[in-house]
Amino acid sequence: MPMASSLSHFMQGLSVVFQDINSDVAVFELLQDIPPEWNVMLAGWDATNVLNNFTWTDVAQPHGDSQKIATGLVTDTFLYEVFYKNGTVDWSEDTACASPRCGHFKTILYSGSLQPGASGSGVVHDDLHRVVGVLSSGGGEDCANPEDPFGDESPVLTFGRLARAWISGLYHLFDGATVDQPGSADYTTYSPPLPTLSIGNIVPEVNPTLGPAAISIQLQQASQHTTAVEIASMDKTLISVSPSSVTFTASNWSTPQYVNLTAVDTIPETESAESFELSLTWPTVSSSGVHGSRTKTITGIVRSDVQGTSFFNPVVVDSLPFAVEESISSFIPQAPFITFANGPFIPGVYFSYTHSAAEGLSMAMCPVTSSMTHGSLTATVYNSNWTSEARIP
Repeated sequence: MPMASSLSHFMQGLSVVFQDINSDVAVFELLQDIPPEWNVMLAGWDATNVLNNFTWTDVAQPHGDSQKIATGLVTDTFLYEVFYKNGTVDWSEDTACASPRCGHFKTILYSGSLQPGASGSGVVHDDLHRVVGVLSSGGGEDCANPEDPFGDESPVLTFGRLARAWISGLYHLFDGATVDQPGSADYTTYSPPLPTLSIGNIVPEVNPTLGPAAISIQLQQASQHTTAVEIASMDKTLISVSPSSVTFTASNWSTPQYVNLTAVDTIPETESAESFELSLTWPTVSSSGVHGSRTKTITGIVRSDVQGTSFFNPVVVDSLPFAVEESISSFIPQAPFITFANGPFIPGVYFSYTHSAAEGLSMAMCPVTSSMTHGSLTATVYNSNWTSEARIP
């Protein structure tokens, strides 16, 4: 039976605020407000040193597919896992690991399925009703084998532990938290003070040569009163804003209003780009009727005119092969929709190449060090017959 799907509820804009190789846990901050009308529930979580022999439930949408629900049992806790080039995964032998430093749970599947693409989905401890880890890897069949869940061909899964992520630095995200006091939270209904905002061009890029860039602002709900949003540059030596405020009424609350961002001056040739911050402040009312205000910070970048530092002024490659090696420790192809805590992702260099005939391009990223702090980019250019024409080392 065909099933209809909808992408009417989606958002753009993430910031990577935490990532931990020891537990395979990453935390993203949503740059946009979640519309309260979506009736979102915030998941409870627990970073205490939860150990073995508990049942769990996992809800995932692998690769954006329809929702999958799985249940299972944690059988062991182990220190670390190893990923091999052939796609297989192995784990350390110390499966009696009981310290918070133990990075992963080993589990079996009772029901449902956890397919490739479900990695990162939260595993909920059935007794605590809180997320205690995230799906990291798996082996065996996709679907559970209820008749023999411990069988050789039955799925075996690993979950990264929030307890390990906590001592790896997750606690830094919470004001006043310490490494010795693991945090937790219960499920709650998402109910922010209203109104909330939608921001267009949430990670703005300003190029001094091209003139102002713009962000758009609109309310997500109709307000009973006139709402003025104040916009200010937090570094006036880099960016000026105009206008400095926009006003919404009952008749125009859903109409985007635009704010121009202008680079104050060109960036010195010694710099490739500079990050800046904008503050947006507006009055709000809580669900209990308390009046207050809210300030939201937006991070953007000013591009330099130095060749190779922007899409608008790339290094032009006239012929192949052409070799270059750059640090790509922060390579994020989805930029500018993904940023890091210290500002938007900034590529090391931009290139432009115009082919003379029909060609294809195959690219691979290779680590220079085992820690993946630096990498090199290798590309092979193919002609129209898909035979190798040139290789870019």
